[in-house]
Amino acid sequence: MVLALVFIGLIALVERGPVVPGFPVGASPFNPLSFGTLGLVKDLEHYYTVRIASSMEDLNRLTGGKCIYVVISPEKPFAASEAEYIVKSLSERCREAVVFIGDESTYSNGLLEALNTSIRVTGSRIYVSQCSDMACGYSPYPRARLILGNRSFNLVLDKASNLIGRGIIRGYITGGCVVTLPGAGGFECSSIAVGANETIEAGIQNPVVALEDHNSRIPVYVIGDGSIFLNQVINSGNHGEYRVFVLELFQYLCGGVSGCIMVFDNMHYETINAFNLLVNPGLITGAGAGLSDILYVFSLILATIIHPSFWMPLVFKFLDELFSMLLANMFLAILVLLAVTIVVDKYLTRGIVFRGDEVLREQVERNIIVFESVRRKIIEKKEKLGRDDFLNIYWLANQVSTMILGVELSSPAFIERTSQYVGRDLANSYWSYMNKLYRRVVGESWRPLIVRWHSEALKAYSETEKMLSLITSRLQIEDYRRLLAGI
Repeated sequence: MVLALVFIGLIALVERGPVVPGFPVGASPFNPLSFGTLGLVKDLEHYYTVRIASSMEDLNRLTGGKCIYVVISPEKPFAASEAEYIVKSLSERCREAVVFIGDESTYSNGLLEALNTSIRVTGSRIYVSQCSDMACGYSPYPRARLILGNRSFNLVLDKASNLIGRGIIRGYITGGCVVTLPGAGGFECSSIAVGANETIEAGIQNPVVALEDHNSRIPVYVIGDGSIFLNQVINSGNHGEYRVFVLELFQYLCGGVSGCIMVFDNMHYETINAFNLLVNPGLITGAGAGLSDILYVFSLILATIIHPSFWMPLVFKFLDELFSMLLANMFLAILVLLAVTIVVDKYLTRGIVFRGDEVLREQVERNIIVFESVRRKIIEKKEKLGRDDFLNIYWLANQVSTMILGVELSSPAFIERTSQYVGRDLANSYWSYMNKLYRRVVGESWRPLIVRWHSEALKAYSETEKMLSLITSRLQIEDYRRLLAGI
């Protein structure tokens, strides 16, 4: 029965599918690894209501309040239709809305176009000259000045892109730099002629990395780098200034409005299936670069492998092919059938103690002789009693119960019959004790785990003597041994 229930449970798990269907990679708000933004989500949850938009239907649940739609380094471009739906949902369902984009690629330009702003991410890379150990070269980690109202932050960016279009300048590269565009070569950055917080028409050569536009359909704030929002930066104790900047940035975007709602876009990230990682382990590098990332991914792979939906179909396929091969040969088929029959027989008859048939008088006399042997061991105290001695006591008690009361000791009806002569408590206690140890002897139960058979056999002998004496006395039978012997 237990095996059948286990098998049914395994089949149910197979029907439900793999335990880990997939996990998001990149800057997804659900990604806990180095390149994800789950850390940012957790930080913002301390101050704001946070929502994750994994589908367009999730946008329909927005109601009232000021909404900040957050897009961090998407890995899929925004289609025109979905960008329009996002803008329309924010306009209709939120009392006020702002779109924030932190992206170094061109994937978010579809959303910027739907917002009717001229700001675009060029997808370029900004390099700065760097010298070390008497050697000079270009580094993809430029230092930028980012402005929030009256405050400014000097932060190092990671493979940032410059922005073009008209807007209020909120960030630019400090010092000389080089801008490279795919297929267009590189050119030196031109200097910024306007001050912070002023409107600028940023061109391709301007080292502008942050712009804000209030004249679009919905106000938009764009930074040409999403790396400063990733877990590996936010959760690092060595980059406290990044966490301060990020928290103040979203406070600035909320404008001091209470009940601000952060809506993170989760529709533009890839999902890696754990099965795919087994085929192509190289995909692990896209999930994260740290040791903890790799261990996390391998734990997901392990969870998938040990799930029945992975290995059970393979086992059934192997068994099917094996039995097909065996049954194709008549001799092997007979051997398999014989082996299966033996296994089934052993399983069905486990725990059953088989005894040869005896003439009734011989059986009773043997039980009495064996019982007297146990009595002598107890009186002489020369030998230790064992499980066989307990079985002899049990068999004799069962024989007497069957003849006098018409019920076997193993039957629950023994309690009802015996309670008429010795009381229910004593009858129930004796029946439970004797049958618990009997099931342990014949292998039907493993409880109790540890049994001191000498002590238990002594107790069983004492309790049986007491029980049978009380019953035969109440029934006015002088001696149950003579009763049995006189059959």
